[in-house]
Amino acid sequence: MPADIIDLFQLQLAGQAALHDLILMSGRKKSAERVAHFFLRMQGMLPITTTLEVGAHEAAFSRKVKAQHPDRTVRAYEANPYVHAHFLLEGSVRKEGVWYEHCAIGDTDGTTSFHIYDSIDGQAEPCDSRRQSVLRRIESGASSFCAVQVPIARLDTLCAADPPDSRYALWIDAEGFCAQVLSGAADVLDKTLAVYCELESEPKFAGQACDRDIMATLLNRGFVPILRDFQFRHQYNAIFVRKEYVHLVEHEWHRFMHNTLRQNIKEAFHLDLVPRKHTPVAPAPLPRLRFDSVRELKEAMDELPLLRAPRTGLDPGRTVVACHASDLEEAAAFYGRQLKRLPVFYALDAPEVLPDSIARQCVVRNFAELRPGMDAQLYCRPAKAPRLCHFTRLVLRLRAQGMATFGVERHSTELFYGRARHESLTDEDWDTVLNFVNVLGDADSQYAYMAVCRGRLEAEPGYIPLAGYDQYFHPQVSVTPGDIVCEGGIDTGASTLRFFDAMKRQGIIYAFEPVPGNCEKLRNTFAPYDGIRLEPRALWKNTGYVSLSGTEASNAAFATDAGDGPGTCPCASIDDYFSARPAPTVIKLDVEGSEPEVLAGARATLAAHSPKLMISIYHGRRGPDWITIPRMLLRCALPYTYFCGHHRPWYAETIVYAK
Repeated sequence: MPADIIDLFQLQLAGQAALHDLILMSGRKKSAERVAHFFLRMQGMLPITTTLEVGAHEAAFSRKVKAQHPDRTVRAYEANPYVHAHFLLEGSVRKEGVWYEHCAIGDTDGTTSFHIYDSIDGQAEPCDSRRQSVLRRIESGASSFCAVQVPIARLDTLCAADPPDSRYALWIDAEGFCAQVLSGAADVLDKTLAVYCELESEPKFAGQACDRDIMATLLNRGFVPILRDFQFRHQYNAIFVRKEYVHLVEHEWHRFMHNTLRQNIKEAFHLDLVPRKHTPVAPAPLPRLRFDSVRELKEAMDELPLLRAPRTGLDPGRTVVACHASDLEEAAAFYGRQLKRLPVFYALDAPEVLPDSIARQCVVRNFAELRPGMDAQLYCRPAKAPRLCHFTRLVLRLRAQGMATFGVERHSTELFYGRARHESLTDEDWDTVLNFVNVLGDADSQYAYMAVCRGRLEAEPGYIPLAGYDQYFHPQVSVTPGDIVCEGGIDTGASTLRFFDAMKRQGIIYAFEPVPGNCEKLRNTFAPYDGIRLEPRALWKNTGYVSLSGTEASNAAFATDAGDGPGTCPCASIDDYFSARPAPTVIKLDVEGSEPEVLAGARATLAAHSPKLMISIYHGRRGPDWITIPRMLLRCALPYTYFCGHHRPWYAETIVYAK
């Protein structure tokens, strides 16, 4: 395609700037809205049978097309797993008749890395924003990301089974991936009548084709550009129409140009023309979900993605193995029995010099060299519980290195996955799950709680997303300077000290620890801190004595009628203990299954003072706490907003936060 032809088209399109007031962001936004609306109107002007939306996010365009053309086949593709999971669970996309699929669209079939940034140019970026892409950004400032593996397919593959007389309209908003989308749609483009695509005159991503290249591709395929908007300096959306069909849209195009100019002249007298710098605003959080029935909730739970998928075997040419150095020999033997050649191993805590028995048979690299985008499979020595192997540490380390999704060798976890299965829920249990999901304060909490429920029922914790914040430090529920903290469940005292630091050592922590051996250690730990008050007693539903069962590292308090006899320890209810002290502003409980009793002994405090809550709901000494504790909180009808987060790759450390 001669360069001067492309320049001519670009100049013609740029002339449309005269139709809009581009001084303000509102004018640029209006230009984008009007162009998108015209492409929607074109769906009724052309003999289109199938509309395809690439980079759909919530599939807003597809929904509008389906609403106006109920008989039209409408398919929407979204590569970001967080966005797709939410809107699939939310359910309205499918209900409105749009086929909504988790898939990147490109020039190959299989899997690819999808880059999810948590910061761009030093600014925090939501994982579900529209700025995430298959391509990696050309960063101008401090940015960080993780890469997840997502399915990718060519439009030619996805449309191969469509009727031969299909006629397509393409909406492409793929964050720099437009050229690859078109490359994988050679056959589809032959049957395409109109294309809407996002273009950049300067690349934002590594490997991105700019507007001139994409325009040349479409011109060579028989399309001509008719309309563009002016979103940003180097970014805009353009509409292309197959040249044989221009006559069908020409009249409406002239009306569009005339009406746009007339409207902007009319509104110009009311505009504030003082130039303003536009500051991009991060997308709003995804809306909360609402389920009207248990059936609807179960259907949504069935759609939850498996984040840490169990696998059997691997392809050594594509997949690497992540393991602990102490498991290297066993891992090599395990895969050696199955494969003709061994995969590359990335070993945690590996010595500088490997034993000859390992060095001779396999390639071993440093665990820290694992990077997002690599197809990794975790292997650890089989054990009856995750604490008896390196499973938890490996998963958390992978996550810390930005690897959000990866495989887990099924052989490594089969001994403890199945043992934790919760067979069934009663109707009352399902009602509790439904009601609690509907009152949780944000979509992330709803997703986490639903995943916990499914993970428990199927003995598959790989469904459960790990929270993006530290345990007990929820973005909306955390300690602050001056708080009065009631902490039940001290363990080593690590969380207590972190609380005190976060409080800037301003406030008081009442730390309840009933086990004598632990108390002796904690006295030395807390000695330098005047604001930490160690209480050698248990929290319970009343004041008196309880018996303890378990080990010193994991004790559970049970009521007893034995008075102050052998094997018992003193206990106090929160209501009684704080009746003569300033009321707590924070209550944190991890008391090994005694949380319901402790909460029962805090009813007056909760009702009168509404302290922030951090309650463990993963124990199950008297039934599933992940249901019984939410049921108890709901029945109390307290004026709280609830959140939920999960902090380990196993079932442990599910926390309900409340404020």
